[in-house]
Amino acid sequence: MRKNRTVYIVRAIVTTLFLTGFGCGAAGLCTGGRAEMFNREASAPEALAEKVVATLNPSDGQTIADIGAGGGYFSYLFAKKVAPSGKVYAVDVDADSLQYIRKTAEERGLKNIIAVQAKKDGPNLMKNSIDIMFMRNVFHEIPDQGKYFRSLLPFLKRGGKIAVLEYKNPGGFSHVSLFGHFTPEEQIVQVLSDAGYERVVRYGYLPEQSFNVFTPVYTGSR
Repeated sequence: MRKNRTVYIVRAIVTTLFLTGFGCGAAGLCTGGRAEMFNREASAPEALAEKVVATLNPSDGQTIADIGAGGGYFSYLFAKKVAPSGKVYAVDVDADSLQYIRKTAEERGLKNIIAVQAKKDGPNLMKNSIDIMFMRNVFHEIPDQGKYFRSLLPFLKRGGKIAVLEYKNPGGFSHVSLFGHFTPEEQIVQVLSDAGYERVVRYGYLPEQSFNVFTPVYTGSR
């Protein structure tokens, strides 16, 4: 029992180091490797990716921002839904992941995906341009969450929304719990509320994540 637990912990540590970039250089797997790993996770049955996308109901002509796009798995799904006249901004800080997304989108004939290098203080998008911002397993990575979400307000069109999917605390010896890659749902709601949003709907069907959708609280100035 103790041996199995130790093996599990070591695997969790190695996986987390790889996903966060600390180990990819030594392993020679930075280019494409992290992106492919993210996509395997996003395509797992428990991720319910198709259902998540259908829940947000993207349609032709809309503009989606996939913030923290990783390997682009959800960007590809969104791109099909908003085609032919809509577009998807796949936003990430990792240049290798963005190159992977560009290459994969081209191979799949998805001409409406635009890979965007995020800035440290924001997603590097045009103001008043986004119908849906999608953030999956990103919230815990943001240092100053309140400031960050306030900075997103100008990028949303009126009536736009932000979908935040974030890991719950699974407990035990998983990389999510060991390295704090989760956020309590009530904390997410409070941060967004303080930043100028209101929760419009909560979905409870994801086994590993909370799923909340927010819209800005509009005042006379917006």
